[in-house]
Amino acid sequence: LHLGISIATGIRLLLATIVLGIPTFMMGGTLPAAARAVETSEDPARRRLATIYAVNTMGAVAGTLISTFFLLETFGNRRTLLLAAALNLLVAVIARAISRDSRAPEMKSEAVRPPSDDEESLPPLVVLVTSGLVGAAFLLMELVWYRMLGPILGGTTFTFGLILAIALLGIGMGGFAFSLWNRASVGALALTTALEALAMAVPLIAGDRIAHYANLLRTLGEAGFQGHIIAWSIITLAVVFPASFIAGFQFPLLVALLGKGREDVGRDVGQAYAWNTFGSIAGSLGGGFGVIPLLSAPGAWRAVVILLAGLSFALCFLTLRRRTWTHVTASLLIGAAALAGTAATGPTAGWRHSGIGVGRLVRRQTVNEFRGVTNDFRRGLVWEADGRESNVALIAGDDLSFVVNGKSDGSARADAGTQVMGGMIGAILHANPKSAFVIGMGTGSTAGWLGAIPAMERVDVVELEPVVLRIAKDLSSVNRNVLANPKVHTEIADAREALLTGRRRYDIIFSEPSNPYRAGIASLFTSEFYRAAADRLAPGGIFLQWVQTYDVGSETLTTIYATLTSTFPHVDTFWTTSGDVVLVATRDPLTYDAGRMGARLRSEPYRSAIGKAWRGDTAEAFMAQMIANERTAAFLASRAPGMNTDDLTVVEFGFARGLGLSGSVQGLASLARKRGETRPLRVRGTFDWDLVERHRAATQFMPMTAKPSPVEEALRTVASAFASHGTLDTSSDLALIQPPNTESLGHFALTLAHSGDPRAVAYAAKLGETQPIERDAALAQLALRQRRFADAARLLRSSFIAYRSDPWPARDIMQDSLQTARDLIQIEPQTAPMIADALREPFAARQLDQPRQAVWLAAIAAKEFCGAEMIAALRSFEPHPPWNRGHLTNRAVCYRRAGLVELARQAAKDYDTFLDAEPEPLPE
Repeated sequence: LHLGISIATGIRLLLATIVLGIPTFMMGGTLPAAARAVETSEDPARRRLATIYAVNTMGAVAGTLISTFFLLETFGNRRTLLLAAALNLLVAVIARAISRDSRAPEMKSEAVRPPSDDEESLPPLVVLVTSGLVGAAFLLMELVWYRMLGPILGGTTFTFGLILAIALLGIGMGGFAFSLWNRASVGALALTTALEALAMAVPLIAGDRIAHYANLLRTLGEAGFQGHIIAWSIITLAVVFPASFIAGFQFPLLVALLGKGREDVGRDVGQAYAWNTFGSIAGSLGGGFGVIPLLSAPGAWRAVVILLAGLSFALCFLTLRRRTWTHVTASLLIGAAALAGTAATGPTAGWRHSGIGVGRLVRRQTVNEFRGVTNDFRRGLVWEADGRESNVALIAGDDLSFVVNGKSDGSARADAGTQVMGGMIGAILHANPKSAFVIGMGTGSTAGWLGAIPAMERVDVVELEPVVLRIAKDLSSVNRNVLANPKVHTEIADAREALLTGRRRYDIIFSEPSNPYRAGIASLFTSEFYRAAADRLAPGGIFLQWVQTYDVGSETLTTIYATLTSTFPHVDTFWTTSGDVVLVATRDPLTYDAGRMGARLRSEPYRSAIGKAWRGDTAEAFMAQMIANERTAAFLASRAPGMNTDDLTVVEFGFARGLGLSGSVQGLASLARKRGETRPLRVRGTFDWDLVERHRAATQFMPMTAKPSPVEEALRTVASAFASHGTLDTSSDLALIQPPNTESLGHFALTLAHSGDPRAVAYAAKLGETQPIERDAALAQLALRQRRFADAARLLRSSFIAYRSDPWPARDIMQDSLQTARDLIQIEPQTAPMIADALREPFAARQLDQPRQAVWLAAIAAKEFCGAEMIAALRSFEPHPPWNRGHLTNRAVCYRRAGLVELARQAAKDYDTFLDAEPEPLPE
């Protein structure tokens, strides 16, 4: 790490070669040896070689599947490796016994006709170079398959192994197919190369249709994990198997072109295998470190197709003198078709960033519904980049989110409860925080807010993927401009290695890696990692572990508690958002100092952090986020089946099996409440525990007490009324209720406003002391209900314009205000110009970007339907318009009226496509 990323990468490759080099060197000799044992002089096409090659590959399929779905999860890495070594020893003993018994007899086989002139071999160097090129192309394509299929299959260890197994299955079946072939010709090589290019181009041509089918097939997962395996297999077979099958046919064909029968078969196999392997190494390293980051994964996909098609054309040229016109013609036509396929749109943001593989889309979607979602992601794509480790994108929709390998890993506002407060929890609880270590830059919010603490002297951030730093730059409005803070130091490296090899000690270490189901991430949840982290904490230091409570089963969650408490015996649990918790872990007992915490929360940046992320302002608001103390953690740890270790990363497999499961903090909170373990064990000073309970009750997703107090009952009623946008029972004496925080205050004000209740004014006035934007939004709704349309428009305008520079108002309240604006322009079209002007520019951090655009367009349409301003607005949605009947109709009509011929033609075509995909209505 300390030598710099380039030298470090070279050393890692050298170390990997030392570990893997000797066994893989020996492994490379097994196929040539086996070929010499089975091949005969009466088999000119070397079909027996193809058979042994196929059998060897099918064994690899079995090894991949058994290790992926059973051995590694059950026995761990070490014992699985020892089992593989034992199997190799068994084969060696048997082979040695056969070798001592007798010399292998010359094997007989049916005669094969002599080769004709068109089957003459190429110069050996040409064959070997071809072997290297197809090897490079196939391994580069494997990297592309892993990168591209992850977003629609989930990107777990299971899907990684399944992709490899199906690629090997295709190779093995292709080898079997060649064993049934009776000729080896240059024309056949040209044809297979063209077919391989076309087989890779077809999924590229299909594009987002494959993503749609993958989303539909996720319904098979309702039958259990086996259903997911079936769904993954169907998609992978469609994308990977055809090209793999042809590649498997191709390798024995190349060997057959180097010679005939048994003569020098070991040498020929060894040479072809070596060139193919070195080509594979070049494709792997060049693809991972150069081609994919440079061209993107879809661009690398196209490059492989072009390479194979070009190679086929070159081989066709070499066969012209043999007059193999059939092969040449077929190869040229197929290669041309493959090249034409590279011009297709291919996978878009709807495939790569919509979260299909982790169940983030509705599974049963019609064609039009999926097209609408796809267009939303395409239109919302701010930028995307393929890095060395991951594909990263920034998407503007309801929130500004960054997506890694197909799943959102954070957002500007929705995840602020975790990403802002995750590190600040430690800073609030620590006696005197001066240094912090943050695993993963992400949105930059954790490091940025920690770095804003005046007493904080240094914040070290370690990020694995350099592309992510661009995310932090684009989200500077929510992360305190982290990249410009001189106290924040960022390294591109492996965080675990940084902890193991660094010398500094820290008061706070916050670990918020990506989701543990992704291969390798679970190593940041192991007992070995936690011991390394403990060694790097200063006396009194706090380790903070983010854990998701969705996509996870109870055994996996208890395993995390067991693993963490094995190093840190004192673990309290805080909820940060509806699906996230942060485990506060210390080696020594932690005392909650009410006076010190209160003083900090009255100072900056603590006051702003808790106010913006958790909508509170007191120590009681902070304590309301604590849902379980260390006794609950110990209880859960005692129920765990084991621990997560470097050797046996059961958390990785557990999360992978739970992908798509729903979950929240309710289960943990309910358990702690039943056990009476919601308060810390050691407190200095006094908290107002009644106020803490009122804060908890005011939060919709927190459990209520068995017998709610009148205040809690009223809060629950209001939350329910707000959620359903229904009317409030005005007989409730709301004047006696004092909402404990700005979140519940805002919901009270807006709920009353929806009912037209004038008492909303008082709540809005109180809200306006800290949240003037939300105040105006609530009062605008009240004005609309009271038919004071000019006042409603003025208040909405004020709210929307202020929202352009402040990203922190509650998104649900601001989303409601957009609906208020839509209702207003329908009732009173004269207010449309003011609304359109207010919505013309994006809100801060691109909040509610697509809903804003939709209401903006509606306001413009109300001003002057199909006018010049509306035409310009419609064109701003191109080329991925909202896929609904209303927008498509207006688009087609307005472009036609404006005389925009090309746009009108495309709009009419899209409208017809929409109608064709609509289900037929039931007969009356």
